Amino acid sequence: MLIERGNKMKLIKIAIKRTIVTTMISISLLILGIFAMKSMRTELLPDIEYPVVKIITHWSGASAADVEKQITNKIERILPNVEGIENISSESSYENSSISVEFNYGVNIQDKVTEIQREVFQIKNDLPNSAKNPIIKKTEVGAGAITLFLTFVSPDKKALFSYLENYVKPNLETISGVAEVSILGGTKKQLQIQIEPAKLASYNLTPMDIYQLIRKSSMVIPLGSLMNGREEYVIQALGELESVEEYENILLHSNGDTLRLKDIANVVLTEEDPLNLGFNRGKPATTIAISKSSDGSTIEINEKIMKAIKNMEETMPSNITYFKIFDSSESIKKSINTVGKSALQGLILASLFLWIFFKNKKMTLIVSFAFPLAISTTFILMKGIHSTFNLISLMGLAIGVGMLTDNSVVVIDNIYNHIQEEKNSIEAAFIGTNQVFSSVLASTMTSIIVFLPIIFTKGIFKEMFQDMVWAIIFSNVAALLVSVTFIPMLASKFMKKNIIQTEGKYFSKIQRKYQRFLSISLKHKKKTVLISLLFAFLIFGIGGKFVKFGFLTKQDYGYYSVIAEFQNGSDFEKIQELRNEIETIIKKEPHTKSYFSIIQKRNGTISVNVDVGFKEKRKESIFEIVKKVRKEVEKIPDIRTTFFYEYAKGKPKKDIEFQIVGTDLETIQILARQIYKDVLKIKGVTDVSSTLDSGGKKLEIIFKRDKIQSLNMSIKQIEETISYYLLGGDRANTITIKSGNEEIEVLVRLSKDNRKSIKQLENLKIKVTDNSFINLSEIADIRKVENQLSIDKINRFYSVSIYVNDGGIGTQKIQQELVKIFSEKNKDSSIQYRWGGDAEKMQRAMKELMLTFLIAIFLIYALLASQFESFLFPFLVMGSIPFSLVGVIIGFLITQHTLDAVAMVGIVLLIGIVVNNAIVLLDFIQQKEKESKNKKEAIEKACNLRLRPILLTSLTTIVGMIPLSLGIGDGSEVYQGLGISIIFGMSFSTLLTLIFVPTTYYMLTSIFSKKL
Repeated sequence: MLIERGNKMKLIKIAIKRTIVTTMISISLLILGIFAMKSMRTELLPDIEYPVVKIITHWSGASAADVEKQITNKIERILPNVEGIENISSESSYENSSISVEFNYGVNIQDKVTEIQREVFQIKNDLPNSAKNPIIKKTEVGAGAITLFLTFVSPDKKALFSYLENYVKPNLETISGVAEVSILGGTKKQLQIQIEPAKLASYNLTPMDIYQLIRKSSMVIPLGSLMNGREEYVIQALGELESVEEYENILLHSNGDTLRLKDIANVVLTEEDPLNLGFNRGKPATTIAISKSSDGSTIEINEKIMKAIKNMEETMPSNITYFKIFDSSESIKKSINTVGKSALQGLILASLFLWIFFKNKKMTLIVSFAFPLAISTTFILMKGIHSTFNLISLMGLAIGVGMLTDNSVVVIDNIYNHIQEEKNSIEAAFIGTNQVFSSVLASTMTSIIVFLPIIFTKGIFKEMFQDMVWAIIFSNVAALLVSVTFIPMLASKFMKKNIIQTEGKYFSKIQRKYQRFLSISLKHKKKTVLISLLFAFLIFGIGGKFVKFGFLTKQDYGYYSVIAEFQNGSDFEKIQELRNEIETIIKKEPHTKSYFSIIQKRNGTISVNVDVGFKEKRKESIFEIVKKVRKEVEKIPDIRTTFFYEYAKGKPKKDIEFQIVGTDLETIQILARQIYKDVLKIKGVTDVSSTLDSGGKKLEIIFKRDKIQSLNMSIKQIEETISYYLLGGDRANTITIKSGNEEIEVLVRLSKDNRKSIKQLENLKIKVTDNSFINLSEIADIRKVENQLSIDKINRFYSVSIYVNDGGIGTQKIQQELVKIFSEKNKDSSIQYRWGGDAEKMQRAMKELMLTFLIAIFLIYALLASQFESFLFPFLVMGSIPFSLVGVIIGFLITQHTLDAVAMVGIVLLIGIVVNNAIVLLDFIQQKEKESKNKKEAIEKACNLRLRPILLTSLTTIVGMIPLSLGIGDGSEVYQGLGISIIFGMSFSTLLTLIFVPTTYYMLTSIFSKKL
């Protein structure tokens, strides 16, 4: 037999001859694939390492201007010493300096952290003494993400906070993968030494004197060791104060008098001023927010947390109750299950189409066996590169499901043709597989090669989608191996001539209509080609203008948040009233299951987090619900609201950040205010805000330098005295008192009653070098000004940002409007604009995508030129690419879905898969031309023979994508665009390829006598 005489295609021969070996390898791959899948870490998104280093410095009591001058500027000046920096952005706000250093992709980010630490250490002494040491760390996606919210309720709020702070929080922080446990609502205990300036001055004492005395009176000092015979004793002096009474009785000596601390100050065990307040369903509550580390598995971490909480129940006070109000692992499981279901549904639909076209159980089952085997092999390979089981990698697998049968269909269809030519099953299996091997290999290579630029380039596109790319590459490699080994082996055993049935009636009708249409097209070849090209140009030229573009489509996970900011100050009673109004609106919405609120007292904002349940249990989408709630909330005066489709602990990023950059802060602020007013008028934008926002009123102390010098005083000494009065001591070196397991901070400061007015500030007593005291008003003027909430800079230039969310018109159109407004308003050439947020990511992704697109097209051209030994032939094959893009544009116009970064991956994929049909078709046309003298007949015969495998491979891919494109299930919006781009791109490309490619080939070979 031919299989025994052949000296080529050893792999095919071995697979067909050694059926037990092939079967055992296949079973082993199935088993290993199951184990690989179960052992992969499950996450919502892949592990992404952004090349960004954060430098965060805390300075208690410092204004944004002071932070910028004393900390941010000094650190920014030394950063250029570090190589490879792309951008430096900074935000100086009340008490905090935050600097982001962005590097080029591909650098070793940990090395850069070390370099920055070294540079910052050299200027450490130049930073304010009272500022904390800068924290320098790399930015990791997933690190710090809120994974769980737990609300605790008790009638005894003080005891509740103490229990959470000293028992629950420490226990949860020991769990592997937990990065941070934050308590929202509730306050710590505090021992306050409440002083009065006049009384201190009367005893010739300052706040610093009191603070230093307390520190000296409460110390634990190691005193060495003592040998007593053979035993050694460590000696320690226990000088710590342990009660309010002990603090009250600290002795002081002043002006010859002996006093106790209680004689000149009130020693009070109280609570610190709360920075935030928590409410659950409108009632006061304390909430724990748990954040995960970047390498921790959300599902595993949350399971450990809930197990730990269950264990704590045994010792938990009976008056404390708790309940879970947010668990991100639930949405992850839902989203993963949704993609898994979509892949399974796609597999079933693809198998159904195989049956419709083959009308033969054995052929359908043989090809269907390719699915589990190829998927198992894919999981093994993905486990090998340490990929996680996430939404992106599963999308790649779901795409692969639609493509898995392509090669197998081509192989089995050709085997079927040879069996009909009276060959035995073994010979037909070998010849049929061998004959199409080159075209199957080429089509697989084109599907793989388009993604190589993404794998080997550096950038955000690669970081986001490499898991998907590897899943597609591995599934294609697995599908190729299965199609040339496992499929011919099964075909040689189970496909006999007497069981092959006639064509299905549906396919026969399609085939007859196609033959007639192709014959007409070949007869009028020039008109056909011209009409096809004109159609493509029209769609590109007109339709492309109406497609909405964005970075990532918002997803429906069943929860949203409202951030409310106040435009007219932040009076606490007013904030409470407005919280009630917002919560009342949310409560009335019928889909609301639960909600909890957090008031940030310092900046006067409210965040209300709302759970509306899973998508399949609602009649309305989260977007429709938010639209209704937004309409009602925006009627409330004096607040500005922003809606996010996630739970918010802080301030999530908006879709677009428009940055106005210049050298003079005041100038760009004036321009930004003008632009801001016009941005509010753009139809289709929501949640407009800016960094122009005032941080309320600020009191500036302007020192009378001549007066201070005449008194032989220093400004530093005066500032330190004021800081002690208002903040309560040395904030960098706090004093604590132990109470059981609880550490209580000790503060020396003015009581609340003594820090209520400007007059009280003016009357603060400042010690002069001659031991006399003067009022602050004698050496300084105090004035009211608007407080700058933050001072932002980009690459050391001042910047003001305007933030916008897309209300449904697409980020690209909003960007165009913003640029138009900027061009009209800006008359200063030194002021420029930049993009931040998703707009900046989209801009980068588009550049990377364009580069990927061009490289992919060249690689396909190089592959085809090498295969067909022709420089011109590849252009004919690649003629199907524009038609796929035409289909994509039509698809997004019809569905009105946003063409986002995920959909763009689908476009890259289309470049590789749409040429496959053209390769198979033209390869057969050239084979039939050798057998026939009539070119037209040869083309018609080849097209007729290849119609079924082309339709089958295209339809299995298309129907495999249908579940993805429908957007059913939680979080399905993220991959809906991917399904739309592939379905419409493949559909239009397949229909036009079956006509355009053979017609163009016929036209060109008729014009040029020389072979292409």
